[in-house]
Amino acid sequence: MANVKMSKVRVVGLKSDRNSILNVLERSGSFEVAPTKELAHGAKVKDTSHLDKVVGKQAKLGFAIDFLSAVNAEVAECIAYDIKRRKKDESYAVRDFDYTPVKKSMGRKQIGYDDFYDIAAKEYELLTVVDALEKLSFERVEIKSQINKINVVDRNLKPYENADIKFSQLRDTKFACVMLALGPKSAADPLGGIECYTEEYPSTGGCLLGIVGRKEDKQKITEKLSIAGFSLCSYNYDALPREVISRNEDEINRLKARDEEKLREALSYTKYSESLKVLYDVMGLEIEKSLAELEFVKTASTFVVEGWTPAQNAEMLVSEIKKQTEKVVCVIAEPEDGDAPPTLAKNPKLIAPFEDVTNMYAVPSYNEIDPNPFMSFFFFVFFGIMLGDAGYGLVLSILCFVALKLFKFEKGLKNMIFMFAICGISGVIWGVLFGGIFAIETVPALWFNPLQEPITMLAVSIVLGVIHLCVGYGLNMAAKIRSGKVADAILDNVFIFTIFIGVALLALDMLLKPESGALGNAGLYILLGSLVCIALTAGRHNKGIGGKFAGGFAGIYNLINLFSDVMSYARLFGLALASGAIGLAFNSLGSMFFSIPVIGYVIGIIVLIPLHAFNMGLSLLSAYVHNIRLQYLEFYGKFFEGNGRVFTPLGEKTKYVRFI
Repeated sequence: MANVKMSKVRVVGLKSDRNSILNVLERSGSFEVAPTKELAHGAKVKDTSHLDKVVGKQAKLGFAIDFLSAVNAEVAECIAYDIKRRKKDESYAVRDFDYTPVKKSMGRKQIGYDDFYDIAAKEYELLTVVDALEKLSFERVEIKSQINKINVVDRNLKPYENADIKFSQLRDTKFACVMLALGPKSAADPLGGIECYTEEYPSTGGCLLGIVGRKEDKQKITEKLSIAGFSLCSYNYDALPREVISRNEDEINRLKARDEEKLREALSYTKYSESLKVLYDVMGLEIEKSLAELEFVKTASTFVVEGWTPAQNAEMLVSEIKKQTEKVVCVIAEPEDGDAPPTLAKNPKLIAPFEDVTNMYAVPSYNEIDPNPFMSFFFFVFFGIMLGDAGYGLVLSILCFVALKLFKFEKGLKNMIFMFAICGISGVIWGVLFGGIFAIETVPALWFNPLQEPITMLAVSIVLGVIHLCVGYGLNMAAKIRSGKVADAILDNVFIFTIFIGVALLALDMLLKPESGALGNAGLYILLGSLVCIALTAGRHNKGIGGKFAGGFAGIYNLINLFSDVMSYARLFGLALASGAIGLAFNSLGSMFFSIPVIGYVIGIIVLIPLHAFNMGLSLLSAYVHNIRLQYLEFYGKFFEGNGRVFTPLGEKTKYVRFI
């Protein structure tokens, strides 16, 4: 089907009515703001102070949402840890958190506009919550920073733990120097030759020496220790090392308890999570409006907004605007030369899911032929061939349809799942034709078995590929005729068709081997005639005899690419055979257990289920990836421009909610 026809709507209203008019445009879900053309006595908004303020609010909301999410995850981890500890030690006290696990959402929450604006009215209250969460976050960061600092000190103190001397005692007297030195255990008599008293203390960090020597020998002692790799203790706590470590442990426990209090306090704010997410999107819409307003033209008392809307919605949109205020002028116009309307494809339910496949490559331009009806058909056919098994296709379709029934997905994911559900049906059809049902050898083929007749499978793949390419060249022809280039449409495409006809006649002659040879002769003449015509016309737009000759030669040379394109469809043949062959190998492996009475079948099935699940997953991935390649390169490469952009109405760019 063609893309939806778009109309440009221009609204001229009073500044006092700006918010009410923008709310109508937003609620319509069918108006995309476009840059407004400059007007006499009008200018575009340059002040971004409001926009900056709203961006700042949204950033704070984003921080609060992420913080609450992290708090939920941390509490869940604490509970899991406590349960694990309790299983090992029944005396362990499990912490009691007022906690309800957060359910993971499959997509954005559905919400009505009334509920949406009710949350917007609570902006002050919710921003107060955000401030409280920011304060809690900073306090917890500070607590963790203090814990880390103490842990660093404790790690450094650990080697001195068993020393029975206070750090404050490590000071010189009138006649003696007192030191505590830590060095490598391998050091042998580091102070040899110096008369002093030493005592070695047990240490996990090496050799810990207490040293008392003459004050006049202090420099020599220090030098000797340094040479031996020892470092002097620099702590001056008025306590034994173990006492300092014990005090630090008490302080860490106190800080951890305080941190847990802050965690519980933060947890009490999780009841605001959903409201904060809605307010985040409220701010997002306000940002969107403010960005749109930068494209408005304003005078002293009025503003002008322009945008695109589907033609069938234009009159209704204008009517809704005029219900809000009579002091407004609305003009509906068709796209003009130089305009670039957005693209809104409208296809039947079975084709619409395939639009996302096209949009991953490029969005069709507004005036371009919508390729989705054609692409979706071939995607459906090729997917089933490459999957090649009715059992896999049936399982895929059932799983996808059940998922769509049980869960609410985002539009993009929903479309993809529905597309796979449809393509699973193709797998069932081709699986029945090929006799492939979980790769069971005894299942008869309704048409032929690719593993038994590989040449036939290759021929089918090539024929389907040629049809696919011909449709692509046909769309190229139609697009050029629509743009008034009738001669180019004929000369650039017709001779490709005749080449295929000539080759097909030659192939039929080789296959049927008629006595007259008429088919072969006709095919040869058509093929040679096509080559001559391409040589004569391919360089028609080049200047000079040399340019036209070079263009003709290039046209003939490019037929190599055409041959390469045709051979690309051999991947249909390869993947169909691969899926069946791997399935057969797995069945052979599983059937080894069937000789065991009764229990053998149970074991065999248990073995086969994961093997076939693996083969199915591999086949699905291959069918999807290689199918996309055939569509993007071989098919779209023949006609598709893709210079468009998707129609994105005001209010659609929300992160957490979507409107119903």
